[in-house]
Amino acid sequence: AGTVDKTSSKFRGEGKGKEYSSFIFCTDEAQAKIATQVRGELQRLVDKKAVKVFSGSKILTKIGPATMFFPAPADHQNYLEKFPRRKLDQKIFLTEWPGAVEQ
Repeated sequence: AGTVDKTSSKFRGEGKGKEYSSFIFCTDEAQAKIATQVRGELQRLVDKKAVKVFSGSKILTKIGPATMFFPAPADHQNYLEKFPRRKLDQKIFLTEWPGAVEQ
């Protein structure tokens, strides 16, 4: 299945290697703030053992600026439509959405 292990720096679903690490690319500070809040809440859930789907105990998802965009190859376009059974098999819901961020 396609689980993204946010506690591994080199694993995503069936793929292995540093190119499969979890990273959130943000286009502005508001997105970065929300991503940081969400990552923190997920870490708290892991710490409380309310989430047990990951191999490790520390969320390693990096957050940084979206500086360049490279389109995926044609065979990766509309990936979930082509491979619907590979949808993420984890569902973790936040206690509340971070909401609007003051700028």
